[in-house]
Amino acid sequence: MRKRQIAIVGVLLAAVIGAIFMTVRGARDNPAASMGRVECQGETKPAEGYCAPNFKLPTLSREELELYRNHGKPTVVNFWATWCPPCKYEMPYFQKLYEQYNNEINVIMVNQTAMESKEEDVGSYLKKNRFTFPVVLDRLQDGSVVGIDQYRLFSIPATFIVDENGKIVHQFMGTISEEQLFSAVKEVLH
Repeated sequence: MRKRQIAIVGVLLAAVIGAIFMTVRGARDNPAASMGRVECQGETKPAEGYCAPNFKLPTLSREELELYRNHGKPTVVNFWATWCPPCKYEMPYFQKLYEQYNNEINVIMVNQTAMESKEEDVGSYLKKNRFTFPVVLDRLQDGSVVGIDQYRLFSIPATFIVDENGKIVHQFMGTISEEQLFSAVKEVLH
């Protein structure tokens, strides 16, 4: 009887140690896996009051950015292209916003890469204009692009202000003014 109890305690102890090891190892291998990700509650739709369609897209440096990995902060999402004059007009506003609020909000600039003549133009444009905000590349993947298929965009620029819970609180189709952008961000921060 005593050997059986020792065996049971040994198995339970091994299970607990194994669970702890797997948890610690998982956190070490992917520290963001246990923090910073929101699960929006409600219907997903690219409109105010709905959960923003989530996406995970590559950056120019081949990392991936995911909308819902927001670390508890609101996110400004802008869809743009290098050949788009209204997009170019508003880009300095997003740079200014990024410089002033990058500790309080996330900025994700979604380049409509599938519509660019050359992907290399994106990096050149950003470097030439000294834009440092995060940019992701919306390439054609599996027959779809995020801007058209998930956000149902027919034109750019388009800007979405997403709160820390993943809900769209403001949406702007077409050029956004500096005043509109900063006002919407200040509103979502307070």
